[in-house]
Amino acid sequence: MGVISTTVQIIESTSKDSLDKKTLSRLSRITNSTTNMSNQIEDVLNFVRNKSLDLEVISFSKMLQSTINNVEIPNRVNIHLPENDISLECDHSKLEVVFMNLITNAIQAIEGKGDVFIRVNVDSDFITIDVENSGSEIPSHVLPKIFDSLFTTKASGTGLGLPFCKKTIEQHNGTISVSSNPTTFTIKLPTNALTVIKLPTN
Repeated sequence: MGVISTTVQIIESTSKDSLDKKTLSRLSRITNSTTNMSNQIEDVLNFVRNKSLDLEVISFSKMLQSTINNVEIPNRVNIHLPENDISLECDHSKLEVVFMNLITNAIQAIEGKGDVFIRVNVDSDFITIDVENSGSEIPSHVLPKIFDSLFTTKASGTGLGLPFCKKTIEQHNGTISVSSNPTTFTIKLPTNALTVIKLPTN
C-alpha cells in the first residue's frame, strides 16, 4: 500500500500539469482506495494483537491532542475538547487508537459537518469520558450489535474498530457503552485501578 501511495504522489507531483482530468480522477481513486485498504488492514491487526498493557502516566489532554493530530478533520467539523484535564496511568498507544476510532466514527456520522464533544469527569469511583456527536441517532436495532465483531453498517468497514475499543477498555478494567439521541460513546475507567491526578485548566 505504501509503494502504491508513494508512486501516485510522485506521478501527481511530477506530471500533474500534463495529466488530464480523467487521469487525475483515477489517481485520486487509487489514493482513496489504498487509504481505505490500509485502514482496514490496521483494524484487523489491532484487533488480533493480544499485547499486554504498557502502562505509564500521561496527561489525558496530551494523549487526546496526539490522537487528533493523526485524524483528518474536515474544515466544517468542530472538535470540542474537555475544559479540564487528568493524568492517568494507561497504555496510551492503545487508548489513542480507541479515541482515533471514536472520533473518526463521529466525523463520519455527522457527514463532515457538525460538532464532536469530548468530556471527562472524575468522581470517587470512575473516570467517565464521553465522545458525543451531533449526527443522526443510531437506529435502535443497531445499538445492541454495535460492539460485535465483524458487525458494520459501512460499505468499507471491517466491523473490528469498535470491538477493538471494547477489548482495550476492558483490558484497562473499564467499560464502554453507547447511547443515542445524541449519539454518545461513554467510557468508564475505575479510579482505584488507575492513577488519577486532577490538573488545573489552562
